[in-house]
Amino acid sequence: MNTSTDPIFTLIQQEQKRQEETLALIPSENYASLEVMKAVGSILMNKYAEGQAKKRYYQGNSIIDEVELLCKSRALQVFGLSKDEWGVNVQTLSGSPAKQSQLNRRRICLTFLTAARACPGRV
Repeated sequence: MNTSTDPIFTLIQQEQKRQEETLALIPSENYASLEVMKAVGSILMNKYAEGQAKKRYYQGNSIIDEVELLCKSRALQVFGLSKDEWGVNVQTLSGSPAKQSQLNRRRICLTFLTAARACPGRV
């Protein structure tokens, strides 16, 4: 594949330029550092790794386990936390679980407010 003629690479460059020149405040989007983009664009993207490190459901995860454990160690180090007292989940998720938790939180609040209005002094 020729990167100078394939339109996908032109589009990627255009998107990079757009991101560099435009302020976007979309909560579900992240701007990764060059180092992260290099890591994400690595061979590691080809591996499916369900479950927790050292407790996977599929074979061939020993290196992925080491990557995940290193990431957990670094996350604890960044925040100055002890591995004996804190756990870290570094597995990727889409924005859906975060959005769902906020939706559930809002529903709980609305339910509480509705009950408080219906039964003043009881809630």
